[in-house]
Order: sequence, then structure tokens, then C-alpha cells
Amino acid sequence: MSFAFRKFSFFQQQEIKSHGLPANASCYTEGRGLLFVGCDNGAVQLVDDGFQAVWSFTAHGHKVLRMAWAQVGAHSLAACPR
Repeated sequence: MSFAFRKFSFFQQQEIKSHGLPANASCYTEGRGLLFVGCDNGAVQLVDDGFQAVWSFTAHGHKVLRMAWAQVGAHSLAACPR
């Protein structure tokens, strides 16, 4: 049996000139149509589907290593420090 690999081009490669993703991102999760980006300075930044920053807040004073989105009744986001 012979296997042949095929190259599929699903997307056209293009450079994104400007986006709202922080350079110091350490983790991320998604929820409610937004991307939640945890940063190494303890901040969490919300980015929309156009990669533009919508809102940010300081979660705590340490690097955000893990985040999880859980919707239980009201909207919830857990950001875990080191």
C-alpha cells in the first residue's frame, strides 16, 4: 500500500499589519465570541474576532499561566497565577 501526502491550501497567507494581541501573552481561552488573553504582568485582555482589543483588566499581580471559561449561570472566568 502506498501513501501519498497532498498539500491542501485552505487559507491564503497574508500578513496581519495591526492586531490587538499583546506581545506579552502567556495563555488564552475563548468564550462568548471573545478571546481572553492572559499576560505575564497579570492582566487579562479581551480580543474580538477582528483581533482588536475590546477590554482589559488586571486579574492579579502575577503572571497568568492558565485560564478557563466556564458559563454557570452568570459569566465566569478563572485566571490562575503561577
